[in-house]
Amino acid sequence: MSTAKVLCYTHGLVDGGAERLWACLASALKQRGYDVVFVQDFEAEDNRSNLDPSIPLITLG
Repeated sequence: MSTAKVLCYTHGLVDGGAERLWACLASALKQRGYDVVFVQDFEAEDNRSNLDPSIPLITLG
């Protein structure tokens, strides 16, 4: 059985509650065995500490 894949997307990991929630959700999914990738529109690192460091973070712009 293959691992479920999840892509999480937000405009950027800026300092805000929704962005923190995305980072925590992605990290929780990773801990449960999902293959998670995180995508953001622009470089923002305010909530990077809430994102599991093993999750790839892709910046589009």
